[in-house]
Amino acid sequence: MKNQKNLGLIYTFILFISFSFNEINAQTIYSVTGKVQSNDEALLGANVVLKHTGNNQQTLGTSTDVNGIYHIQVPKGNYSLEISYIGYTTYVSNVEVKGNVSLPPITLSEDSKLMNEIVVTARTVTYNTDGYVAEISKNPLYRNMDMTTVLKMSPGTYAKYDGVEVFGRRVSKIYLNGRELKIEGEQLIRYLETIDAKNVKQMEVITSSGVEEDAVNIGQSIIKITTFNPSTGGMVNSGISTVKGSDKSMHTMYTNVNWRINEKWGMYFNGNGSFGHTSTSNRTETHFYATDTRRISETDGESKQKGFIRTVLGISYDLDAKNLFSFEGMFNKNKFATPSSAIIRNLSGGIYTDIANGSVDATREYERYNLSFIYTHKFNKNAQIDFKADRMETRIDDNSLQRYEYIGSDHTGYDHWNKEKNLIHTARLDFTQKFKNLNGKLTAGAKATWLTNKSNTDYTTYLNGEQNSTTSYTDLYDYKENVYALYAKYALTYKRLSLDFGVRMEHTQVSPESSSNPERNYESDYTDFFPEVGLSYTFNQEKGHNINLGYSRNIIRPYMEYLNPLIRRISEYSYSTGNPLLDADYYHTLILTGVLFNKYTLNMYFQTTDDGVMALSENRDGILFSSYQKGKKDIYLVAALGIPVKIGKRLNVRLKFNYLYNKECFLDNENKHHSLSTGYSASLTLPKNYRIDHDLFYRPPVKTLYGKRTERPTCNISLNKVFPKQGWNLSLTVLDIFNSVNSKRMDTFRDDFYQISKGTGNNLSVILRVGYNFRWGKKSMVRRATSGNGEESGRVASE
Repeated sequence: MKNQKNLGLIYTFILFISFSFNEINAQTIYSVTGKVQSNDEALLGANVVLKHTGNNQQTLGTSTDVNGIYHIQVPKGNYSLEISYIGYTTYVSNVEVKGNVSLPPITLSEDSKLMNEIVVTARTVTYNTDGYVAEISKNPLYRNMDMTTVLKMSPGTYAKYDGVEVFGRRVSKIYLNGRELKIEGEQLIRYLETIDAKNVKQMEVITSSGVEEDAVNIGQSIIKITTFNPSTGGMVNSGISTVKGSDKSMHTMYTNVNWRINEKWGMYFNGNGSFGHTSTSNRTETHFYATDTRRISETDGESKQKGFIRTVLGISYDLDAKNLFSFEGMFNKNKFATPSSAIIRNLSGGIYTDIANGSVDATREYERYNLSFIYTHKFNKNAQIDFKADRMETRIDDNSLQRYEYIGSDHTGYDHWNKEKNLIHTARLDFTQKFKNLNGKLTAGAKATWLTNKSNTDYTTYLNGEQNSTTSYTDLYDYKENVYALYAKYALTYKRLSLDFGVRMEHTQVSPESSSNPERNYESDYTDFFPEVGLSYTFNQEKGHNINLGYSRNIIRPYMEYLNPLIRRISEYSYSTGNPLLDADYYHTLILTGVLFNKYTLNMYFQTTDDGVMALSENRDGILFSSYQKGKKDIYLVAALGIPVKIGKRLNVRLKFNYLYNKECFLDNENKHHSLSTGYSASLTLPKNYRIDHDLFYRPPVKTLYGKRTERPTCNISLNKVFPKQGWNLSLTVLDIFNSVNSKRMDTFRDDFYQISKGTGNNLSVILRVGYNFRWGKKSMVRRATSGNGEESGRVASE
């Protein structure tokens, strides 16, 4: 009987479980969908919660996607719908679910009190040892801004008319979706204005780059922008700008295209061209102590931009979610002529004596070709490997014809032809692995760079129209440099503390060869290690209090012109030569960065070197001869303080204070200099999409080891107008109101002479810009290839 009773209980329990499962399975699941927006703009990342009003109080939630859309699967019943977003009043309503429900768009109202809290706390900023990461699209403060305005509002960053700064230091590189933007100055700012902040997933601000960058870039500031990548969509941005002034007339046209064609293919194109002219005038006065005479050279010239073209075409292809390919081709061409005339006089005993009338007819043609390839394989969400390959070729053709007519004496002439070709090949492999349990990230990689520089120079001198064979020559210069690098870095986070440790090893092989100076050819082969240590501590995440400390060692390799031993004539009384015995400079860098309330920033940058390169000018019987030598010791300290001030709802002002201390030593000479630079940047937002930007900055005279540099304050003002629905944007800028560029003065002091050089022209100018943006499909950006030879290209040749 007992067994039968137990068996009955078991049957009863099985029937109860089966009935319960049938009841559960009988429940039908329905879909609740809708859209969350603010003033017809979709809100990404809004929190959507459905709470069951029955006894079980079942709660289900999700967040909106890039288009503000949400989807929630729930059983039949009555629910309370709650939608919340930082800086907005929470929306609450009741929803009855009997079937699939499609709710009408819900518009959230901005809460001014919460918005003020966002400005102070900026919860979307996360600090680390590199700097910080800002979740741009999740911060409603940025929702109607472009990226230039975001940079003006973010901690320590600022965008001005000709570049971007981070904690008072100019940014060396800006990446967009993994690809370095190869545009600078005004064109870079115009391009950043086309990127809407609501389409930007995050912005990584690197205050001091580490061992994952080339050793020459360690310690530099970098910004990485990552946008959302919907399945389709594109953008065309075109414009024209005209610069007018008493000494210039320049015209520039540009076009940028980004197109995500479908799930797999993407394309981007950047092109710009310019033409015009700029007039220059300069006065150089050299005082020779021994003879108590002064040589005065007054030069008037003109730089004619005969044609500048830069085009970039890139294609991205996603084989699948784990295998991504990108290709990029770039072509640059620049051609300009710089004719000038000069009058050279002597001043002795208060009497001017004309020495010579001179003229220079110089032309320069520059071409650059670049091919880049990148392949990314994602093992999972936490690990991936990247392979990059790059080939760059530059060709330069310089011609300079100099003629001097001495008063009552001989005529001399100098013809200088130089053809140069550079090839740079790079290959790079990078691996990253995140460890969730350890809150850490491992970064490792290898890179190889092969650089060749070939220069062919013909130099011919004339006396009274006859060629002088004894002083004419031909030089063939061939420079080869191979750099092989390995690096590894590990970064970890524990609560509010972040640490990273890294080291980079670079092995360099250098082989220069000059036909005119074979005795100065010098081959070298050396290996260097570049460590990196970083520490970041966030005192208060809500209020945005953080301190960051980092140390690194980096290298500066000499430019080609520093190495080539060929004697080059700059003018009738000025020559220069390179030094092939120069090796690299090594720097130790210490950076301390502090942030309060994600607003007030302090950056202290300390750098020292023991054996740097020094540019020297010496007097050889009235001829100034410039060369380069090693042995300079430098201590360099900069403290930059940024204080943003918000006046009312429309005016934002950023006060800037920079303190500089520099100690230089070379041979028996020593110089100590310190100065305080001050200024501000202001942005006033007016009704009907008008904005006024104003920059004013003053730098006091800077004294160097053998000279002094002086310039007037920099002052620019700009009026901007945007037509958001039509896609047009206009701006009118008054540049260099105090004539800062041509009012620069450089004084050089030596044991037997001193020299004063300054511009005498007027650089006040007006810039008119007209731009147009056209978008289709979903607003997107395309993943781009990354070039791997940026710092080498700057060393071998410039446009």
